[in-house]
Amino acid sequence: MNTFSRFVGGTTCALALVACGGGGGGGGSTSTPPATPTTPPVVKPDQSWLTLTPSSVDVTTFVGEMATVSITAKSSKTFAKPVNIAIVDPTGVFSTDVKVTALSDLEYRADLQTSTVLPVGVRTATLELRLCEDDPKVCKSPLSGSPWLIPVKVDVQPDTNPTPLSYLPNVANWGTYQGNASHTGYVPATFDVSKFTRRWVLPVSNTNGENARIAHDNGRTFAVFSGYFATSSILVAVSEDTGKELWRMDFGAVHRVNPPAAAHGKVYLATSGHGDTFFWVFDQETGKLLSKTSMDSQWERYLAPTVYGDAVYTNSGYYGGMTKFSTTTFEKAWFAGLPQYDGWTPAVDASHAYTYVNGTLYALATADGSTAFTIADSDNQWSGYDGTTLALSGSGMAYAVNGGRLLGFDLAGRKIAWKANGTAVGMPAFAKDVVYVLNARGTVVEAHAAATGALLWTSESLDTGPYTQLVVTDNLVFVGSAERTVAIDLATQRKVWEYPFAGDLSISNRGVLYIAGQKGKVVAINLR
Repeated sequence: MNTFSRFVGGTTCALALVACGGGGGGGGSTSTPPATPTTPPVVKPDQSWLTLTPSSVDVTTFVGEMATVSITAKSSKTFAKPVNIAIVDPTGVFSTDVKVTALSDLEYRADLQTSTVLPVGVRTATLELRLCEDDPKVCKSPLSGSPWLIPVKVDVQPDTNPTPLSYLPNVANWGTYQGNASHTGYVPATFDVSKFTRRWVLPVSNTNGENARIAHDNGRTFAVFSGYFATSSILVAVSEDTGKELWRMDFGAVHRVNPPAAAHGKVYLATSGHGDTFFWVFDQETGKLLSKTSMDSQWERYLAPTVYGDAVYTNSGYYGGMTKFSTTTFEKAWFAGLPQYDGWTPAVDASHAYTYVNGTLYALATADGSTAFTIADSDNQWSGYDGTTLALSGSGMAYAVNGGRLLGFDLAGRKIAWKANGTAVGMPAFAKDVVYVLNARGTVVEAHAAATGALLWTSESLDTGPYTQLVVTDNLVFVGSAERTVAIDLATQRKVWEYPFAGDLSISNRGVLYIAGQKGKVVAINLR
């Protein structure tokens, strides 16, 4: 039996583990029995003054690894006597380490970690939250209502599950930022959370602290591990089937290797930083360098290039801009100067390449790079030199998050169609005439009508936020914070799955969810 305890004392007791509550010893009183024996009523102790969140625990972990469980409790009472508090685990499901955080005088959170020696299978247990005036291991003087029982279910899965894969119908490869040239972040498929398993893990590959950046094509995953002035920045090709490395390119100590794009059997990427600025093309199968073209930049940071048809577009320029390359000859087709903002990639359709910088949407003609039109945002408030990547509807609208607002641009009318004020973060996603966004500083998902911006629904509040990553499917929206990735059901707007790791999210055309996190760790999740 594991007992995790903490003592709370003082004139007025604030709860150490969950809440400080209950007065007195919890023992009953005696009285003279009635002349005619009767069955005494069962009196259920009052436990309503202590609220546990969650009231039960259901967690998935993997052999040899631990999962963190957070239990928060809030009391409606305070008490003058010192109180000993403990969580008792009678089955050894959890390790003996527990972290307790005071959220307020009457609200505390306990973070427990599952044991790393649990075998494969489902384990059930019941945790006891004890509040006692004496030693909680004995607890002869419990406070009224103690103990609180917390049912626990721990599903321990194999560390890898490389099941056979097949291509999803009508799903294209995730070849660039937010999946495609329109950057919709949408995958037209339905997934059953009961079938989710971890496929494999690519371990930590560097120490610069930045997320890995990846693209997928032809059953391969292409990952860049880089950072500002990293001693070694690399591009790695990994088999989606096995998680094994196929080839790598080591760029050495360049300023930055930016995220890759994958299409047409090739991998495209830009390096940046004065003399380090080039546009690179590699063969997907062999890793052979096919082209290396000089570009201009200062110390910019780019997102993945955008491939559309037989052309590829990238953020570039010593003073800001966009460049178009041919995917067949690899030659530079044109360069167009723009205000000097980085951290974006063009959104592209048949006639224009778009970006939103310095409070203005720019539409450049794909034929020659000339400015076809602009749309000014009169309410823009400058917040730094990061540009904004647009999501295109494919039917004359574009969407962006800027300054906490969700914006809908009418490209045909060349005007802002609507604005939804708030505290939105990250990149919106677009699917089936709905725009999805992380609002309330990344703690809820909102769905808005694509034509009008009208709010359709708001998800339940998400814990451990803010969430900044968002990918949508036909029945789920996946969102990621700094700590975990969760899936929200579009029909109920409630969380239905979570994984204790976070990073950039993408879904391959063979139904694998990728979480590319810090220091190069990449987790692949089977979605079917």
